[in-house]
Amino acid sequence: MSCVKRQEPVVLQNRTEVAHRRGLDLILRLVNRDSVVLHDSITEGPGAIEYWLQDIHDNPGYFLVGFHGYEDRGSMLISTRSGWRKEFPFNFPVFSPDGRFVALTIPVGTAYWDPAIDIYAVSSDTLVQELSVDARTDRAFFVHGDTLWGPDNPQWVGQVLHFATGVLRNQRDTFLGRPMILAIIGGGWKLREEK
Repeated sequence: MSCVKRQEPVVLQNRTEVAHRRGLDLILRLVNRDSVVLHDSITEGPGAIEYWLQDIHDNPGYFLVGFHGYEDRGSMLISTRSGWRKEFPFNFPVFSPDGRFVALTIPVGTAYWDPAIDIYAVSSDTLVQELSVDARTDRAFFVHGDTLWGPDNPQWVGQVLHFATGVLRNQRDTFLGRPMILAIIGGGWKLREEK
């Protein structure tokens, strides 16, 4: 996480009018001149949390904030317009090039999370979930015999989500699987192997 947190000074460098640090506080200035303040913990252990600004997406207007704490990590999107926020477990969401969609994936083999894929339609003040599958509730999607797979390294190409796959066989052997894509086909999100 310390490597990822090093991104904050670069993001803040030329954007001090919309985001800055004051001691342990990360201050995000909204379009309406209001502010969102995220407080880092002073202590370590249960309940401790630390935030950092990972990126600012001007279109569609979201701050991307990472956080980690005691046995927890994730990210959140905070609307630059209203301060509305959505928290995500484990990973950072990835915006499509046009800003219409955002995807979050959780790969196989993480300590506390099961593989998952979530896709949201984006507006300036909210995200509308279009697809949500995870290994806890959608076992048929991620489990094939003795093999559990999960998405990794998501990247949008237009409105198509491409990702690598990690495969866990017999609950111990992890290896790379075939690349997959998610695309809107026939009015819904469909998964298929990349050709």
